[in-house]
Amino acid sequence: MPEDVTRDFGAYLKDARERSGITLREIATNTKISMPLLEALERNDVSRLPGGIFLRSFVRAYAKEVGLDAEDTVRRFVLRFPDAAAVDELTAREPVQERTTLGDEPGASRTWRIAAWGLPFVLLIVYVAFGGRLTWLRDQFRSTARPADAQVEQAPPSSEAPVLTTPADAPPAAPPGGVQATLPPVPASPASAAGQPETVTAPATEGRFTMTLASRARCWVTVRSNGKIVFSGTMQPGDRQSLVLGGSVSLTVGNAGGIAVDLDGKPARALGGDGEVKTIRLTAQTLKDFLETP
Repeated sequence: MPEDVTRDFGAYLKDARERSGITLREIATNTKISMPLLEALERNDVSRLPGGIFLRSFVRAYAKEVGLDAEDTVRRFVLRFPDAAAVDELTAREPVQERTTLGDEPGASRTWRIAAWGLPFVLLIVYVAFGGRLTWLRDQFRSTARPADAQVEQAPPSSEAPVLTTPADAPPAAPPGGVQATLPPVPASPASAAGQPETVTAPATEGRFTMTLASRARCWVTVRSNGKIVFSGTMQPGDRQSLVLGGSVSLTVGNAGGIAVDLDGKPARALGGDGEVKTIRLTAQTLKDFLETP
């Protein structure tokens, strides 16, 4: 039997350490092996040491620190303590991989791993913070959307609404805001050039006609041409309004019995009784349907 098998293995290590002038504290600091384990190794107290490949790695690290041949020292240890150094077959075939904790990783790798862990939480916060807001905006858009060709019906003007009327002895006036209540002006007649009140007429064959409103009682009136309001206001008794219109025209009055209508200078049928709200729709081609019968 070789003499290194019978020799005190712990004393063998201690003698090498003392010759190299290294303390157990220095070996513990360099190898990360605790002082109690190093002391147990020098006392041959292998019962306090982890078995198998971990114990071999301790012996190998100790040998390197004190200047001994690492593989030869491990061989001596296995011959001296065969039971403590036994390694199962699976462990012997697989190399020992150093376990790396998060704190031991390089800076870039650790940063990417932290980012990967935190990304799901960031996405969840963004969804909670903005998901409900986007749904609310979508619902608001749907509730307020209207078809491009839809027309919003306006309520009748109140009694405090501005009165847009034309006195009987004055030519038609433009509504507030500079928007003319008539279509493009028809050339003035010789009578108006001589200072007489202007009477605007247009042949029905041109698609335009004149509507004259004469109020006998207080009522509100709304006139639309092709869906656009050209006149809206409250007319008092004696008020008069003349409009040159074209296309599809609708007339709505709030007191049908209190207003008289002339179409191209001819009286129209009564729209209704006192206090009734009436709406008629006409064009230049259907005027005769609303005129009084002779």
